Amino acid sequence: MSMEARASQFAPFAALTGHDVAIRETARLTDARIEKSEDELLLLSQKFNAVLETGKKRVNISYFRPDGRKDGGAYVSEQLEFRRFAEAMRQLNNSDGRILPLDDIEDISLV
Repeated sequence: MSMEARASQFAPFAALTGHDVAIRETARLTDARIEKSEDELLLLSQKFNAVLETGKKRVNISYFRPDGRKDGGAYVSEQLEFRRFAEAMRQLNNSDGRILPLDDIEDISLV
């Protein structure tokens, strides 16, 4: 038997293709959304109103980003510029086109 033929019989074989990807996805951790109390909602509302009163559009914001593949998500903090506040629809429209529901916002402050 030639060396090439002999080497090919020991080549790796994946009987369950995609199985390792599925295991990694299952093992990936996500955070649960934290429900805010009435006091926390009031404090967040006061912070948000203070930001709106200044007229400045650049803010530091912490919010919950839902995971697209499984239950839960992650809390993310970033600096962004919002375009407008849509109170009736309870959302914040960013200058880059993203929309943040107010229920997902955890904290907001001026830059």
